[in-house]
Amino acid sequence: MSHDGCGKKAYPVGYGKPPVHTQFKKGVSGNPRGKKKGQKGLKAVVEDVFQQKVSIRTARGIRKVTKLDALVQKLMNDALTGDARAVMHIVRLAKEAGLTQEAAAIEGASQDPTEEDLRIMARWGIGSDHEK
Repeated sequence: MSHDGCGKKAYPVGYGKPPVHTQFKKGVSGNPRGKKKGQKGLKAVVEDVFQQKVSIRTARGIRKVTKLDALVQKLMNDALTGDARAVMHIVRLAKEAGLTQEAAAIEGASQDPTEEDLRIMARWGIGSDHEK
């Protein structure tokens, strides 16, 4: 191979062989600015926001709770006032939190009565409109 004017050997440039002047230099980072030190990721930011305190009014007065607590309490209150979407969300949240027995009981109560339920209700004279 021949030498170029810089005193370095020349080599064929092509696929997988970039020109020397475009290659990464030894000892120099390929991402010089990089991630700033102390910069938080999305998970850390969301955790910080959920842990911030907020004031809520209760029957006993004003309390300071975390935003996550306030959100769950609001969702539960909406579910208790009859909001169907809130009920679905709170049941799913209970399942994800590992409260499967309670969530299954709530889900089971919201399903249509089974044949056995209908027979029991007929025996007691309850809900005759389901029989028709």
